[in-house]
Amino acid sequence: MSKVAFAHGLLIDGTGKPAVKDALVLVEDKKIVYAGAMKDIPSEYEVKDITGKTIMQV
Repeated sequence: MSKVAFAHGLLIDGTGKPAVKDALVLVEDKKIVYAGAMKDIPSEYEVKDITGKTIMQV
């Protein structure tokens, strides 16, 4: 099972809500399981620091 955490980026979720600064997106087996404000990252995730970058959920 592949688990990746994209941490500390700017999240635009495609709903028209304001962008989330310092966001976290957790992906398990190519599926988003969490997208929102930064929180503790479980140890089994490979962390990708995306500071200064934008990630979009559509």
